[in-house]
Amino acid sequence: MTPFLNRIKVILSDKHTSIVIIALAIVARVIQLIFFYNIRVDGMYQVMAMQNFVDGHGISIGKVMPADLSTVIYEPLTNWPPGYSLLLSPFYVLFNNNYIAACIAIEILAAVVLIFA
Repeated sequence: MTPFLNRIKVILSDKHTSIVIIALAIVARVIQLIFFYNIRVDGMYQVMAMQNFVDGHGISIGKVMPADLSTVIYEPLTNWPPGYSLLLSPFYVLFNNNYIAACIAIEILAAVVLIFA
C-alpha cells in the first residue's frame, strides 16, 4: 500500500472523521426533508385521524352524510401505519396544532434514528 493510501486510511479511521461524516449525513437528510416535504394522501389521512384523536374522537376520520350536514360521523382509520397518528399527536400538541411542523419534526427524528441504526 502506498503512503498516500495509508494516510487516507488513517484519516478515515479517525473517530473525529466518523463524527463529521455522521453529522453531515444528518444535516443533509434534514435539509432534504425540509425542502422536499410532501404529506401525500396516506399521510393526510393519518393527520386527520391524529387531529380527531387529539380532539377526543379516537383515531378516526370525520365524515358527514348529505342528508344531515350538521352531524359528524367518525369512522375508525383503517389505513397503514396505524401507530403514526399516535406518535404524531404529542408533536402536534407540542407545535401548537401546526401539523406541518409536527410531521416534519417526527420525520426528522425518525431519519436521525435510522442513520444511527
